[in-house]
Amino acid sequence: MLAVVPGDARLDVQAVKELLAGTYAAFAGREKAEELAGSPSGTVLPFSYHPKLELIADPALLDAPELFFNAARLDRSIALATDDYVRLACPRLAPITVRQEESVPQAGYAIHYEPLFKVLETMDVQALIDKVDEPWYNQTLIQVGDVWVRLGVMQGEFHWHKHDEQDEFFFVLDGRFRIELEGAEAVELGPRQAFTVPAGMLHRPVVPVRSAVLMIEKAGVRATGD
Repeated sequence: MLAVVPGDARLDVQAVKELLAGTYAAFAGREKAEELAGSPSGTVLPFSYHPKLELIADPALLDAPELFFNAARLDRSIALATDDYVRLACPRLAPITVRQEESVPQAGYAIHYEPLFKVLETMDVQALIDKVDEPWYNQTLIQVGDVWVRLGVMQGEFHWHKHDEQDEFFFVLDGRFRIELEGAEAVELGPRQAFTVPAGMLHRPVVPVRSAVLMIEKAGVRATGD
């Protein structure tokens, strides 16, 4: 599907899965996206010309009299009257978004990107773990060169996601940590075990008991995926 959503919201992958009665939903890889859209990544227009690419738009778009679509340049946009867009594109309308301010609480994720410590500071990681009361806590501890060292204290299931250009390293401090992988067997990790998910691979952490995990990834990564 090709999703068209307001700029102040994010796609709710779970809602898409339920809407299409699927068992799995995730963002397509660049090659597949370009094949279906018929245009290079970054220039995909909010129209579908492929019989296998269904166009679905969030109804919140209709609240605005005019829509602006990025044209893959910072100094260019495409403007259309909302009524004209609906008439020309004929999208299926369905609620498929979560507002940015709602996204973390609704998903149950407490994600903090700003490093908590600086060099020459002692980090009491265990004390930080003991203070966490969120079900899914993700905190950047420190930036070392161009990578982040992050702490996760979590229990439950994360959504399927990937990082297009970055590997992701997991080191389990305590607990049990399962990583489900697209096209490969899931990996089960216990204390003092580690695993690296390569860039571009869809994966999903599933954590049956409260666990603490260290992650190493390139600075600037979005924990929720690309």
